[in-house]
Amino acid sequence: MEQSKETLRKGIGGWLILPLLGLIISPLRLIYMIYDDLWPIFSPDYWAELTTPDSPSYHPLWYSLLVFEVVGNLVIFLLGLAALLSFLRKSRKTPRLVIIWLFLAFVFAAADAYFKGFIPGAAEQLDYMTPSDIWRTGITALIWIPYFLASKRVKATFLN
Repeated sequence: MEQSKETLRKGIGGWLILPLLGLIISPLRLIYMIYDDLWPIFSPDYWAELTTPDSPSYHPLWYSLLVFEVVGNLVIFLLGLAALLSFLRKSRKTPRLVIIWLFLAFVFAAADAYFKGFIPGAAEQLDYMTPSDIWRTGITALIWIPYFLASKRVKATFLN
């Protein structure tokens, strides 16, 4: 007995494996980035250097930027985990969660770079990675958001 095309498209396979890999790798990458880049900033000495008005490294926006980065990364992390769990359960919510996750990751990367530009110490650290992060998240969103909106496999796997 021959299977229908709809049945063949149903399930986590084909191109759908790539966003799944992204959802698995992203939380690991974020944990590493938070541990390597953000966590040291919250040591008492470094924190005081950035947020104490008498310090040479002080800028009034440092506190806001650091809180923005922690909250933003936490939101992206938790939303990514929710999307991953939803994905693995083949929930109807998966396409919406993945689209929101992709969009917010791009907006966060762009907003973070924009706000860093207002702080001289942070603007100097806008190295080659920041534009590549923005491009990477932007191109990823441009590819996968339309896929999750139009793909027959996505509809067969999550919406039927």
